[in-house]
Amino acid sequence: MIKKIIIIGLILLVISLAGCAKKEAPPEEKPTATEEAVTNVGSDISSVDALDKDLDTSDLDDIDKELEEINW
Repeated sequence: MIKKIIIIGLILLVISLAGCAKKEAPPEEKPTATEEAVTNVGSDISSVDALDKDLDTSDLDDIDKELEEINW
């Protein structure tokens, strides 16, 4: 009976030691993803500027005056 208790105790000790052992995590390479994100933001901003220039409505500011000058 005592041998069974000692064997069970040793098995539990081994399991607990194996579970608590430190494991080294592999190093992660994240800087490349950050650089790509920064590049994407820069290109998105430049495309917004191009769209803003394309959709400029400053030509329509004087449309009322031009329409009044037309003889219908």
